[in-house]
Amino acid sequence: MNNGVFTGEQILVFLSKYPDNSGARELEEIVIKCAKE
Repeated sequence: MNNGVFTGEQILVFLSKYPDNSGARELEEIVIKCAKE
């Protein structure tokens, strides 16, 4: 991870690991956290 900055490709790879979107909430929280910093 680059200091909490996601690229589109990294997001797609992350989501591809959770095809049932079980990781979507976690990803959303990470993005929100990074956006606040």
